[in-house]
Amino acid sequence: FADLPEILDDQAFNDFTALLGFFSPDSIPFMVRMSARVKRKDRRDSLRQRVAYLAQNDPTPILPFLSAGDIPVLINAISVLGLMRIKTIANNFEPLYQHPDPGVRIALIEAFFHLKEPTIILRFLEDPDQGVRINTLQALTALQYQRIFNRIVKRLRAKDFLTLDIAEQKEYINCLVGVGDPARTARLLEKILFKWVLFGAKKYRVMRKLSAQGLAQLPEESAQRALTLGCLRKNKDIRQACEMALRNR
Repeated sequence: FADLPEILDDQAFNDFTALLGFFSPDSIPFMVRMSARVKRKDRRDSLRQRVAYLAQNDPTPILPFLSAGDIPVLINAISVLGLMRIKTIANNFEPLYQHPDPGVRIALIEAFFHLKEPTIILRFLEDPDQGVRINTLQALTALQYQRIFNRIVKRLRAKDFLTLDIAEQKEYINCLVGVGDPARTARLLEKILFKWVLFGAKKYRVMRKLSAQGLAQLPEESAQRALTLGCLRKNKDIRQACEMALRNR
């Protein structure tokens, strides 16, 4: 029975998940363990939704799994609890903030996203794991958490920002665009794009590309104007960054 979600065709799987809705709440612990082993993300997500529906507003059968040593089961329990969207559940997650497995911390971020708790998500922005930090930025962007704007600006201006992986740098720019005032964001990105760099020009090339991409996402006329002017610059890095951004706009 535990292998069914993996081997059923799509129609049979849909029938199976519909059938789960008629199960007794007593079956929830089994379903949490079973769905944790499903490899296909779409089916695993579907089963999590079904377990959350079956639990209704009572997290009691799921809470014991928060102390599970089995990581997939623990992550699954966190995900289901997040989908239940019960604000008070957030308190039960606190002992897991420093969990050594990054996957657990990412699951917490996703749960807090469903619970609409950006202030708690923010604590993961300085996490030692890049994947956790990227998920934090993505969640804060999706929640349009405007209070993070000044912190993002400060991070962009930090000397060590260029040492970050490009994927993380990109998420900082996306977050800036997603939560900031468009006019203010356009001015900041324009400064980054046209900044004169004497040393480390090659490393700064990525910042020019990312800032141009950010400008291309903004509705401001000033952003369009900056990109157009950038295409006329003698500086090859600026010119190419702007041309690419306009092509992909």
